[in-house]
Amino acid sequence: MRLSIVIPVLNEEKYLGTTLRYLKENCSPLTEIIVVDGGSQDNTSSIVKDTGGCVWIETRPQRAGQMNKGAALASGEILFFLHADTLPPKALEPILQNAIQQSKLCGCFISEFQGHSVMRKLNHWFTKSNLLWFRGGDQSCFVEKKLFHKIGGFDERYDVMEDYDIICRLKKQAPFSILPHSISISDRKIRRHGYFKINLIYSIMLSAFILNVGPKKLYQLYKTLWRSDSLK
Repeated sequence: MRLSIVIPVLNEEKYLGTTLRYLKENCSPLTEIIVVDGGSQDNTSSIVKDTGGCVWIETRPQRAGQMNKGAALASGEILFFLHADTLPPKALEPILQNAIQQSKLCGCFISEFQGHSVMRKLNHWFTKSNLLWFRGGDQSCFVEKKLFHKIGGFDERYDVMEDYDIICRLKKQAPFSILPHSISISDRKIRRHGYFKINLIYSIMLSAFILNVGPKKLYQLYKTLWRSDSLK
């Protein structure tokens, strides 16, 4: 089974090169790497071209739409959605191939933020749980392509929380598996905003999502929370 890695990006020149080189070093030439650019104004496109062997697509800046675009062009039987600042396990291909062969048709990895603080280690421990509360796009998402198309892909009404939405819909079709391998996530948001503020915002957003707040209102809430002085 061939693997297609889909990476949605927007102005990711600082991190994308490292991620692409890592994937090239640890994946076979058969693995397809698709970078879907939402209109970057930095050197993101040059980095993709300089790396070589990657598919580069440009589309409108919306993560759900970008990932759907990449999935539509993917030739692999397994889709793996990855953030530009995230490094998956080195044995990514055999891990996902074995998972699909064992009928684990969708799932993610345990998250491990860079750095060694107690709170980051606690976050790593929590993400071993299969509760929706501890999920999110940073942990990546793998899914059999047939299942992805069966549920209609990402819901492009969502500008945020599209990852939680697709997990909920996938769970109605197949068990969502947490694979016992860690994925290394950049701590740039933690360094910039602080662990408390980030987790408070995510908790509020997930609570609103669970309470069936609509996609447009979720996005408005998200923008308000990040602008709020009370959360600084």
